[in-house]
Amino acid sequence: MARTLAGVADLARQRLVVERVVDAPALVVWRFLTAPADLATWLGELEAPLSAGQEGRLRLTVEEGAPVSALRVGACDPPRSVAVVVDEWPLELEVAPEGSGTRVRLTHLLGPDLRPEDVRGGWEFYLRRLAWAATGRAGPEPVWEASGASG
Repeated sequence: MARTLAGVADLARQRLVVERVVDAPALVVWRFLTAPADLATWLGELEAPLSAGQEGRLRLTVEEGAPVSALRVGACDPPRSVAVVVDEWPLELEVAPEGSGTRVRLTHLLGPDLRPEDVRGGWEFYLRRLAWAATGRAGPEPVWEASGASG
């Protein structure tokens, strides 16, 4: 067993890592990842700002039917990283300045029945939406298409 971003997990589990550089300062990107009003502009409704130990719900308003997911926050190191479990999906978001923008790195610890190709398109779509929102919604709003993310 190995210590991971979401607790103790089997070493055999795969990790999916998706990165995107956002043309906005790190503190702005952090706010869009953790503050309810800003998170709502690109992902969904959060009951309270993300903080270590928090449990609550996230309504994914971008998705059809706006499903509600359970949310648990593990480690939170503002404004650098936050580890969460959404339903049973362990995720870590890391934020780091890069040039005049910010690199966002999302790591998803995959369960035994989930392959990287099952979720990569979704995470790429969501990171495009984050970039769109954090930069003042410049350009067309990224949309999801049945064949995959576009935008």
